[in-house]
Amino acid sequence: MLQENGITGNVGWYRAAFETSRQIRAIGEQKLSLPVLAYGGQYGLPGTYEQMHLVSHDVTGGIVEHCGHLLPEEAPEFLATQMLEFFRP
Repeated sequence: MLQENGITGNVGWYRAAFETSRQIRAIGEQKLSLPVLAYGGQYGLPGTYEQMHLVSHDVTGGIVEHCGHLLPEEAPEFLATQMLEFFRP
């Protein structure tokens, strides 16, 4: 934050949200044939998990209680466990 343009990375996600929404709708026209792991936080942006059903027939995940939108920081152990299980061969 002390560097010039230090906040750019922090707000980039919000700046790109409308474009991301358009991309998700375009992808949803033909669903993915591979599994998707998606979690959203109870207090995070609404629809994060639900949107993934627009792009894949095979979605695993859900809503993580007592979390916002930064799951790696708010529930790192939970997220790591879910990712290891999902990517296990």
